[in-house]
Amino acid sequence: MRDFFNGLVLSLGYFTRIPIPYRVEKVTDKAYGYLALTLPFSGVVLSIITVALFVWLQAYAESDFVALLVSVGYLFMYGFLHLEGFADIVDAWHGGHGGKDRYEIMKDPHIGAVGALLTFGLVLIKVASMATLLLSGAYDTVISVLILSRWGVVWVIWLGTFHEASRFIHRMRQGLDRRGMVVMTFIIAAVLLFAGYFWLIPVTLVLMFLLYRWLKRTFGFVNGDGLGFMIEMIETVLLTAMVFWVT
Repeated sequence: MRDFFNGLVLSLGYFTRIPIPYRVEKVTDKAYGYLALTLPFSGVVLSIITVALFVWLQAYAESDFVALLVSVGYLFMYGFLHLEGFADIVDAWHGGHGGKDRYEIMKDPHIGAVGALLTFGLVLIKVASMATLLLSGAYDTVISVLILSRWGVVWVIWLGTFHEASRFIHRMRQGLDRRGMVVMTFIIAAVLLFAGYFWLIPVTLVLMFLLYRWLKRTFGFVNGDGLGFMIEMIETVLLTAMVFWVT
């Protein structure tokens, strides 16, 4: 139980910017596994905070402004972490066309013009889609998508292969087991079935598989930046598609 609690705390600490008044003194292999397994829970927390803020702040300002504000605020709540991975992947993909080492480009702390422009475009689409869904009252849609984008990545961590330097991912992968994956998937499937979006589960898995294959084919490896890239792509694609489905 302590390993589970430590993994949950570490998951919120690593993948959100929510203050956690607890410090994990020792991280075991099992705690690393639970860190990965509870990654979808960070999506639950962030989405519920986003929806709650939207509902609350509507009493103090125009709904359009509030929807835009909380959608951008969502990016702040996870510290733009996955967007950084998206920008690094785009930079490495573009820069690699000139024969440069894509891994070195990816690890360069500077961002190129193409990476900046495509990331800005992605943010615009993502924020616009989330704001539209909030204004439409499709709160369950937003929550479902933010859970699924992280749930899909857990499956990639468990089944995929990664760059040898991605030690953090390897530690999480080693801590995962079949039972934990089944339990986590069962819980999320039940939640999605209740929300009426069970059909998004196979859609998410297919998209994750295609993105994983593209990363492996293009770069020859997948690392933490690749996982962040997948989360951002899945969220943006699903949020945008659901705007056409729901509204």
